[in-house]
Amino acid sequence: MQSHRKESAQFIADFSGLSLATVHLFISRRPPSPVKPLSPALVADQQRVADAFQQLGLIPKPVAVAEIVWQPGAPGAARLANAAR
Repeated sequence: MQSHRKESAQFIADFSGLSLATVHLFISRRPPSPVKPLSPALVADQQRVADAFQQLGLIPKPVAVAEIVWQPGAPGAARLANAAR
């Protein structure tokens, strides 16, 4: 997003209905968010959230987060990593 601010701003404005000026302000204040694999601790945190959602009936069945998060070496991983550069 940070390396393609103009295109990102237009996409977000079109998608959200926010004004382009508002989106530019949002992007200028947003910290960088690099694309990288999730740490085991973050996967565990997400698993706790998924478990809580399932117990509350917000999702119909258990989710194994570790089985569905992107990992290096997964199909398309090289393409995604190169696109993020």
